[in-house]
Amino acid sequence: MDGISRTKEWFNNNFELARGGNNNYLAMEGLRGLAVVLVFLVHVNSIMLPWLSNNLTDSVLFSFITAWGHSGVDLFFILSGYLIYGSLVRAKSFSAIDYAYKRAKRILPTFYLVLVVYVLLHLTITKGMGRLPDGQELFPFMISQALLVPTLFGNEYLVEVSWSLTYEFAFYVVAPVILLGVGMKRLNSHLRVSVLLVVSVVGLAFFYNVVGPVRCMLFFSGMLIYELRDVQGKRIPNWLGVLGLVVASLFIGFNKEIGVNFVFAVSVMMLGYGALVFVSLSNPKGALRWLQWAPLRYLGNMSYSYYLAHGLLIHATMMAFGKFVEPSSDMVWMYIPTMLMVFAVTLVGSAGLFLMFEKKVSL
Repeated sequence: MDGISRTKEWFNNNFELARGGNNNYLAMEGLRGLAVVLVFLVHVNSIMLPWLSNNLTDSVLFSFITAWGHSGVDLFFILSGYLIYGSLVRAKSFSAIDYAYKRAKRILPTFYLVLVVYVLLHLTITKGMGRLPDGQELFPFMISQALLVPTLFGNEYLVEVSWSLTYEFAFYVVAPVILLGVGMKRLNSHLRVSVLLVVSVVGLAFFYNVVGPVRCMLFFSGMLIYELRDVQGKRIPNWLGVLGLVVASLFIGFNKEIGVNFVFAVSVMMLGYGALVFVSLSNPKGALRWLQWAPLRYLGNMSYSYYLAHGLLIHATMMAFGKFVEPSSDMVWMYIPTMLMVFAVTLVGSAGLFLMFEKKVSL
């Protein structure tokens, strides 16, 4: 076996989670990879700002990439809506304890490890920068972080990206209550679709007039996908998935220039990214075949570790970079090479977290 074959085998053994069967959605793994790449783009652009030329940061392309990157989390929400809702619909019986244990085991251990790292760094390297309270305020601060509800206590998220975990856990609680507690599961699929559509429209209308967590509506897109595709057996052509990706990306990327209420952007993502997810579940060929590219799928399989760790790794890399290149707001041509260098560091660091902890503890 040559070196290339051994390398491929090592990556397959360590990052390949698909084990065959009807639920072997390879393109879904690629979608997760795409989602964390988008998240990386928005955060690396933000952290690199002191080094970048004003001509670059004021450009349409830079603005588009940064705005588009924000939608990576929204793609995750659609996927979560599909997976969690689908598991509840399929389940012949439901144990709240087992359900809570599985969801907590999947999310909390890796998050708590990263949270501890953040705390240690703030107590040492970045001590005195004001992120951690002093004295008696520290304990309730940490409790609020551990419970993923810091804003209820007037605190910021220490792990910046963990705000989305609050959304996820809220959905984990609400989904079984609606589906099982209210009795929605006893309805036939067509009635459930009608209920989901009505709630989606009412929710979007509500958030149009009231500032609130409108992004929670993305979960409904995933729920509808499960009903229409997996229960009712409907299919849509691949070109709709391509069109959905293009339209949603452009609308999000240029939403500031378009100047419409963000609720419209969420609606477009529900439809556009929803169509992309719908098509991807069938492992499409042609223009969407790249979603099954092995490296992108590997990134998707370690996407949770990457999502939690990438911000810290970007900060650390740029701090080290700053020792050699001072922030002077004049970087143009080195923007892409520097970004790729930072991306490589985040891949290595996140892979370490995935292999040494998440895969062993949570999967």
